[in-house]
Amino acid sequence: MFEPAKRVRAYEAVVSQLEQRILRGHLEPGSRLPAERSLMEEFQVSRATIREALRVAESMGLIEVRHSNQGGPMVTAQPFRGVSRAFESLLVTEVGSLADLVELRMVVEGTAALLAASRPKATRQRLEGAFEEMLNAETVEAFAEADVDFHLKTAEAGGNPALTLVITALRQPMIESVKVPFSRIGSETGRDLTLRRHEELLKAIQSGDGLLARAWSHRGLFDSFAPEVSAAERRRLHLILESDGGAELASTELVDPSE
Repeated sequence: MFEPAKRVRAYEAVVSQLEQRILRGHLEPGSRLPAERSLMEEFQVSRATIREALRVAESMGLIEVRHSNQGGPMVTAQPFRGVSRAFESLLVTEVGSLADLVELRMVVEGTAALLAASRPKATRQRLEGAFEEMLNAETVEAFAEADVDFHLKTAEAGGNPALTLVITALRQPMIESVKVPFSRIGSETGRDLTLRRHEELLKAIQSGDGLLARAWSHRGLFDSFAPEVSAAERRRLHLILESDGGAELASTELVDPSE
């Protein structure tokens, strides 16, 4: 019925307590933990244990260690940072591919669009501002950031904090991926195609048609990245595209002209 009890290292016990206090709101973002010596006394552990615990807590996005006379480490309460580092490491080491990222984006962003379309009209209209940011972006970097922020706000509008967390964690890899097609078809063409795909997605969300919004989300990602991946990976992405009618939305005006 039971498994043998696992011995917990002292620093893990410290991290566990910090995590619970921070995520439950007992320690608010911007506040500071006590200094090292005070933490040693409170937890009754060595300095080495406290430093290891703080290192782990920082890697989890719970705190930020800064040398200051104002107290100990600052509470950040941004657990997505740990997830983000994991995703970035996965892509940098090439264990995960661009296709893997796009596949995940299709699942997450498609669901976020579906949920956002079901929300009250006032909530859906907030996405217009995010689209305006894309229209007004003057550089590729600013455009990529505005693109990702559009999807983040879509997830927020959908009301599922888990989806919002995933997109937040993926923010930097997503920004870099947005730029990928631009190097092949040119920034102006890439920008124009991306804007038109997002415009169709926005229309579907604003109309309250969740199924159409999800289909356009899948279609936009497939059209943008299918030319950048292998034939086998393209078939994988197409399976998602076919699952909800996204394959039927193909338009010569919205497909990459180099295909």
